[in-house]
Amino acid sequence: MRKRGRIILLAAMVAAVGGVALWAFLPSGPPDLVYSGHPLSYWVGGDISYPDIGFYPVLDSNAVPYLAEALKRQDGLARRDYQKVWWHLPGWFEARLPVPRRSALEKARACYLFSSLGADARPAIPELIRVFRGDENDDVRSAAAFALCNIANRDDKDVVDALSSATKQPASNFLWLRNIVKGALDRLAPGSADKVGVTNTP
Repeated sequence: MRKRGRIILLAAMVAAVGGVALWAFLPSGPPDLVYSGHPLSYWVGGDISYPDIGFYPVLDSNAVPYLAEALKRQDGLARRDYQKVWWHLPGWFEARLPVPRRSALEKARACYLFSSLGADARPAIPELIRVFRGDENDDVRSAAAFALCNIANRDDKDVVDALSSATKQPASNFLWLRNIVKGALDRLAPGSADKVGVTNTP
């Protein structure tokens, strides 16, 4: 009887954790297209490292809606609970359930992928500006600035205005951002960085 009870409890645990995993990672929005042999979700949130490895898949404009959707992701209740539970699971469970993903990592990677698209990613400029202005993560804002630098052109006054507002960021955040922001402003609006007080970190 006790053995049967343990089996029922184990089955309930598997169902519960699996349900949370499904809820946390169920695809939504635009289709998950395949590039360089992997779905786009792999490049956005898989177990890979970049930009350090210096490799990006060759994307096209069809990837823009999916990447834009990735910029909107948040670590909601389901994701946070799953992240907490996953690290305490037995190894057998961990090996069979998706590794928890953090929305900050996904958003930063989406920004770097936008950057690799160049002008083809121009429809995402408003969303990248929103992320640059309002995301709470330093790395995500820096990645958004990097993407804007590589996507925008000198006619994009809204991008210049957004980047110029970096001086209004809290000091701890601005120190990390300003080298990227200065490089972007120097390309998009030469002289504007000096006007707003954006200088390189010594």
